[in-house]
Amino acid sequence: MHAGAGAAAASVGARGNGVPVTTRAVRLGALAGVTKAGMTTFREVVLMSNVNLVFAVLILFLSSSFGICSLLVAEIGNITLGESKRPPPPIHHPDNACKKRRRRKY
Repeated sequence: MHAGAGAAAASVGARGNGVPVTTRAVRLGALAGVTKAGMTTFREVVLMSNVNLVFAVLILFLSSSFGICSLLVAEIGNITLGESKRPPPPIHHPDNACKKRRRRKY
């Protein structure tokens, strides 16, 4: 259910921005929905067991809407930016390396 909701949200967002809906956007939306479902399920399972207060507060903070949004931005950003091309390294010419800068006289 969360995967379908994430895919639908990605589709609506793409249409709202006036760009075509791509399979990649729908896939990333579904991944975000599954990640959110997994995070909330993990929270419920951990909090049902007897954990100390510090760990419980940490889990509650990470699984709040702020924590889940930060996790999803990091996940989707890592997927998106991890696939981008790196710029080529700068080309160093031996002629340019040895030239000294001239000082301007004022």
